[in-house]
Amino acid sequence: MPEFWTSCGYRLLKADSDGRLVVTEEFLQSFLLRPELVPVLESCAAERALHIEPM
Repeated sequence: MPEFWTSCGYRLLKADSDGRLVVTEEFLQSFLLRPELVPVLESCAAERALHIEPM
């Protein structure tokens, strides 16, 4: 199936043996890279650590 909405991350999901989509680490990591989740100046050290820590 063609991916019409390329920013949704569909290509980063996997299908299980029943054909159901399974969330992957790559899929979750893609959300941390979205500009609206980048820490702001007011972000504390814990928030910044969550953003840069690999999954």
